[in-house]
Amino acid sequence: MRFSNDLLGPEERLSEFDRFQLFIVAKSPLQRLLSIKELADVTKSIQIDEIKRKICPLLGSVCFDQEHVIRQNLASGLLEFSRILLEMKDDSKEAMSIVLNDVTDWTKSLLKDPSPEVRDATSITIVEVAKLLSKEVVEEKLIASSIGLMDSVSDDDVRSSIISTLNDLAPVAGKEISIRALAPILIKYSVDSSFRLRKACSHAFGKIYATCGSEYAAEKLVH
Repeated sequence: MRFSNDLLGPEERLSEFDRFQLFIVAKSPLQRLLSIKELADVTKSIQIDEIKRKICPLLGSVCFDQEHVIRQNLASGLLEFSRILLEMKDDSKEAMSIVLNDVTDWTKSLLKDPSPEVRDATSITIVEVAKLLSKEVVEEKLIASSIGLMDSVSDDDVRSSIISTLNDLAPVAGKEISIRALAPILIKYSVDSSFRLRKACSHAFGKIYATCGSEYAAEKLVH
């Protein structure tokens, strides 16, 4: 999607990147939304240094945009943003650092968003980004970040979204990591005082059961 000329007005002579920077902080929700939809194209058009210095601080602010549809589009857009970064050959270390640090921080923030649509979009992005990373990194960064979030929030809807995300990460992480990191969380919260959280754990049982294997599941997960 490109910026439409009839929306640009006097800004139409700016470069795509300059328009992105202008629109993403605009008062108009439509312009802010358009900027997020242009994130992938803008990322492809600039160097890693500009991404780190100029785009990353702006995206961090969008995590708290007052419009939930903009936060939702950011959550979805971070997948392609991450994919573009991870495909960079010449700046692979810097690009990986942005994915593992900045993107992880943003998705952690968006996963506790009050809007279920934002949380759902974030969960999908986390799982899909995990497929682009090694299992070790998935455990150390994505799973650890989500588990840490469980202990820092009290909203049952948010915690249920986190449980659902961990559930979807199980097939990506594999058997060993699921047994070591994911199953204990499921067991812990399956006896929580919150009915909604226990329900979320029961829904998560299937994928984690299948990933851990029937023998482990029969011993540890079946009550």
